[in-house]
Amino acid sequence: MSMLMEKGLVMETRKSSQLSKFNTAEMLADDEEWDIQFSASLDALEQLANEALAEHHAGKTLPLDPDQLYSSTDFKRISG
Repeated sequence: MSMLMEKGLVMETRKSSQLSKFNTAEMLADDEEWDIQFSASLDALEQLANEALAEHHAGKTLPLDPDQLYSSTDFKRISG
């Protein structure tokens, strides 16, 4: 292998390694942001869950049939 090719290979390997480290750091930052956002919304999620359970216990809900689901615009069926 020529010196020029070897030098180019080393440079590409370094770039790949740096990009991999950057992507890993970016993913960790995204995970941390998700954790922050999720933990900040726990009270709201709990309230929504309690409301849904109350409606269910009051008989205001219907069984869900996945085969009957349609998109909001009703152009395509969501399932299948």
